[in-house]
Amino acid sequence: MVYRGKPSAACAECRKLRSRCDKKQPACGQCIKAGRECSGYRNMVDLMFLDESSRVVTQNRGRISPRKMPVKDNHANEMLVQRPKKQELPESPFRLAGFVMYQPLDDLGVNFFMNNFIVDDPNMSLIHYLPSYYARSGFSGPALRQMCAAVGLVSLANKSHRKDMLSVATNNYATAIRVINAALLCPRKAAQDSILASIFMAAMFEALIIPRHVGMDNCCTHLAGAVSVAHLILKQERQTDVTIQQCTALVKTVIMNCWVQQISLPPNFSEFKNLVEKKAARMSVHDMFLNIVMELLQFKNQIQSSMQDDPTAIIRRALAIDSSLEDFARTLDRQTPFESVQLPAGESEHVAYKGYYHIYPQHLHAHLWNNVRSSRIRLHQLILRQSQGLMPTPELRTQEATSETVIVTLATEMIASVPQLAGYLEDLETPTTPVIRTVPTPDSTSYELRYPTQRCAAARTPESNPHSFYHILYQLYIYGAESCLPQSMRHWIQQRIAWMENKANPVELVSLQDVVRRQLWNVSSKNSDKQYVHFHFISFWLFVEFVSEAESPASLAFDANACAIEKPAIPGFRIGGNDFLHREAVSAGGMHSCSSIACSICNL
Repeated sequence: MVYRGKPSAACAECRKLRSRCDKKQPACGQCIKAGRECSGYRNMVDLMFLDESSRVVTQNRGRISPRKMPVKDNHANEMLVQRPKKQELPESPFRLAGFVMYQPLDDLGVNFFMNNFIVDDPNMSLIHYLPSYYARSGFSGPALRQMCAAVGLVSLANKSHRKDMLSVATNNYATAIRVINAALLCPRKAAQDSILASIFMAAMFEALIIPRHVGMDNCCTHLAGAVSVAHLILKQERQTDVTIQQCTALVKTVIMNCWVQQISLPPNFSEFKNLVEKKAARMSVHDMFLNIVMELLQFKNQIQSSMQDDPTAIIRRALAIDSSLEDFARTLDRQTPFESVQLPAGESEHVAYKGYYHIYPQHLHAHLWNNVRSSRIRLHQLILRQSQGLMPTPELRTQEATSETVIVTLATEMIASVPQLAGYLEDLETPTTPVIRTVPTPDSTSYELRYPTQRCAAARTPESNPHSFYHILYQLYIYGAESCLPQSMRHWIQQRIAWMENKANPVELVSLQDVVRRQLWNVSSKNSDKQYVHFHFISFWLFVEFVSEAESPASLAFDANACAIEKPAIPGFRIGGNDFLHREAVSAGGMHSCSSIACSICNL
C-alpha cells in the first residue's frame, strides 16, 4: 500500500471546475445552485492508499523464466511442456471468505493525521506543506514518521476512546524523542527539515495529551528547541522552501504561545523573526497583525513587571497601539473586505441585532476582524480603568466618552458576525441596498463606522464551521455583561447565548464555560491594574472548542461557587485539555483550521 497524500473530498464537478465544494448531503450546494447534477463524493479511505499488488505482479512476471532442466526421454519432455498449463492462475479473482486485512496502527495514525490535521490551502493551515514533504522524505527521517503517527493516534484515541492507541502513540513519541536527541548532538545532523518538523510535531503532541490542570512546560520547551534548530538551519544557509514555511509557522506559533502562557519569548527570537521575514516571499496581512500582537505582548509585560505604572503613560501607550490597530483595520478592509447588511426595521431582529449583520468570504476573515475588534476593546477598557485613578479633567472626560463609544461601536460590529459564525446565516434574507450605520455617543454626537465600507449582500452564503460557533460564543460570554453596552444589546446577547448553549455539544460547552469562569473570577473589584491587564489581554485570543462535559446553564451566572472545577457529567476516556497552543496559532494567523496551531486538532 502506498500513501497517496490527502485526496480532495469535493464532488467531481467541483474538482473539475476547481470551485469550493461545501460537501453537503445528499448533493453539493454548489451543484444545486448551478442546476447541475452532483456526482456525489468519493470514499476517502479508498483513495488514501493505492493497492499496487497487480502492477508489481505484472512488472515482475516477465522476469520469471522456467528453470532449465535436463531432458532424459520423450515422456519427461512431454511432462515439462504440459506442466505450465496446469499451473496457470485462474482469470477470476481469488477470494478468501471471512478474510479481513487490518491496517497497522502506525499507518492508521499517519493516515488520520494527514486527513484530519491538514488543509491544503496555505491561508487555512500552518502546516499545509507537510503532506508533500512527508511523501518525499517521510521515510528518510524516522522521527517525523513516528511523530506523525503519534499525533494521529493520540487524536484518534480521543475520538474513538481506544486506550490501546494511546499506548502505541506514546511509544512512537518516546522513540521519536530518542532519535531527535541523538540528532541534536551533531549540529549538521540537527540542521535538517525533518528534525525541525519532528520537534514542532512533538509540541503538538504535548498540547494534545496533557491534562487540563497540568502546565504547558514540555510544549514550550519543544517550541524553544524548534526555534534553536530553525535558527541553526538559517545561519548555516541550508534552508529550503520547506524550511521557510516551517519557520513562518513557528514564528506565529511561538508568539501566540508566549501570549497565552504568559511567558517570555525564547532567547534571540526577535533576531530569528527578522531573519525569517527577510527570507520569506512576502508578508501577509496576518503577519502584519502579529507584529502588533508582539507590541501588545511587550506592553503587557511592562505593566505586569511594574516597569510602567503611571496611568497617564499607560493611557498614552494604549492609545498609540489602538491607533496602529485602527490603521491595520483599514489595510485589512482593502485586502479582506466583507459585506454589511441592514434588514428592514423589525425584521429578524431576534437573530441579527437590530437587523444588522455581516457576511465574510471565509470564517477566518471574521476571526481576524474580531481579533482586531477584541484587542481594541480591551485597550479602551484599560484606558477607562486607568482613568479612574486620575484627577477628572475635560480632556479625560472626553477620552472616557470616546472610549465608551468605541467599545459600543466595536461590540456592535463583533456581534454582527454572530449569524455567520453561529451557523444560521442562510435563515436571513438579503436586501438589495447597503446601509451606513452610526452609533450615537453620550453627548449626542455620532461616531460613524469607519470600516468596513458598507456593501450589499452577495448571493453566495459561506459554509458554516462548527469551530467558529464556539469562538463567537466565547466572545459573547466575555462581552455580554460590558457595562457601557446598551441594555438592548446586552439582552440580545443573553438570548443568543441561551440559544447557542442549547445547540452546543455538552462536552465542548462545559469546558468553554470553565475557561470563562476561571478568567472572569480572576478579575474582581479588588484586583490590581496589573491583574486586570493580565486577564483582559489574554482573553480575546482564546479559541476554544474541545473540552469536558456537564449541563449547560440557561444563562451566564458566574459566582464563587460556580468557579469550582467540575467533574465530567458523562464519564469516559478522554485525553488532554483545551489545546490552547494549537488554537492560538490558528487564530493568530487568521485561520480557523489547521482547528490552532493549525491543522485540525481543530477538526476533532
